[in-house]
Amino acid sequence: MASRNPELLSKEDWSNGPHNYRGTRIPPGTLVSFHGLKSLSYLNGTMGHVYDYHSAKGRYEVCDFDKARHLVKFENIKQHPEVKMEGLQSRKDLNGKKGLALDIDKAKDRWSIQVGQEVVSLKRDNVIFLHGTFCRIVGLKNKTELNGAHATIRWKVDAEETLQKDQLRYDLHLANGETVRVKQENIQL
Repeated sequence: MASRNPELLSKEDWSNGPHNYRGTRIPPGTLVSFHGLKSLSYLNGTMGHVYDYHSAKGRYEVCDFDKARHLVKFENIKQHPEVKMEGLQSRKDLNGKKGLALDIDKAKDRWSIQVGQEVVSLKRDNVIFLHGTFCRIVGLKNKTELNGAHATIRWKVDAEETLQKDQLRYDLHLANGETVRVKQENIQL
């Protein structure tokens, strides 16, 4: 991933654009990094912001750090949404603060979160995805037909409301209007 923070379109620029955002796409303005591009390989590892989604082409329009726009497939971008940190014991100073989700180490089940200039490694349970975060549903054992479906996080369900108090759950909005409740382990960014 590029170490320099891109100077991209301001929030006002993309909020005035002709967006096709319907709640089941990566929201405009979301920070992403490019990967796996063949014809635009020089962009791999660099960052940009989602500007729009072109449903007819099935591609996202992403503005890079030079303010050039590129049409890329979902598979060629990785989003870095804002998250909230909660329940930390060793770093209580981070509780309630927000950072950017950079990556997950699946073997260790820990997220790398950028907080200012610092990158911290946090357990999955200490990372809270925010309302509006776009995701893919994975690993469901019941309702397996939903695996691979794209959805948008509508809200975190408080532990008191879940069937198992130790399992954080989210309500996800699907393109067909259905809402499904899943554990964080069933969410892939």
